[in-house]
Amino acid sequence: GNVLQAMVGVLRNLRFCRFLGNGELGQWALANSFFVLAAPLAVLGLPGSFGKFVEIYRRQGVLGSYLRSLSLISGCGLIALSMAMCLTPRSFAWLVFNDVEAARHIGWLISTLAAVTIFNFVNELMSALRQVRVVSAMQFINSVAFALLGMLGLMWTQSWSVLLPSYTVACLLALVPGLWILRQSHGQELRISAPVVGMWARVVPFAITLWCMNLLTNMFDVCDRGLLLHLTPGDAATGQAVIGQYHCGRIIPNLLISVAALLSGILL
Repeated sequence: GNVLQAMVGVLRNLRFCRFLGNGELGQWALANSFFVLAAPLAVLGLPGSFGKFVEIYRRQGVLGSYLRSLSLISGCGLIALSMAMCLTPRSFAWLVFNDVEAARHIGWLISTLAAVTIFNFVNELMSALRQVRVVSAMQFINSVAFALLGMLGLMWTQSWSVLLPSYTVACLLALVPGLWILRQSHGQELRISAPVVGMWARVVPFAITLWCMNLLTNMFDVCDRGLLLHLTPGDAATGQAVIGQYHCGRIIPNLLISVAALLSGILL
């Protein structure tokens, strides 16, 4: 399943490179980098605590209260970031694309960010509940659906912006097996119970530490594109075209890294 998913991802990226010019491909790479940074930032790193605390509160019979509290705070963070994007679209467009005219894409950026955040939230929860097959199914559906919708959309419009609604729909479709299993297998455990005493004192320090680690890691992954975008001589289109070329050049190396990581996991 992991091998097939990796193959789908590579073929999808190669087809995107075929359909899009360097500039438009660079804009998609920049939007994707924004999601990598903004999705964990919006939820304050709280879903990262699932792996440590879900089983603990599940055994105590207060899993529903724990998840409700984290869902409310995460939802507030996502709404706050979305409102900031709505109120200052040109500033976000300059930050992400180095082009204030890209503010016309803010609506779909917000929608896609919400879908990605919810997908990551449910994916982390299913992993913490040890539903490994469901997690694999969610990731596979996401990858295949995005590949199909994205390529069909590009064939129809020849514009990178169609990838935003395609990615949104793919994330929502991938939620279906996760939500179904949550309802069928964990419905009783997710019922709201008594408040969890001392929960925040345990969760917040762990979540903050994990959030800082993820932020540094994600910044390391995307800072190269930010530097190319804002420091390349010329206008915004030049920087976006350079990032498009850079994105194409990373496809095969990223595949080799994924294969090496998969083999190391199998061997260990």
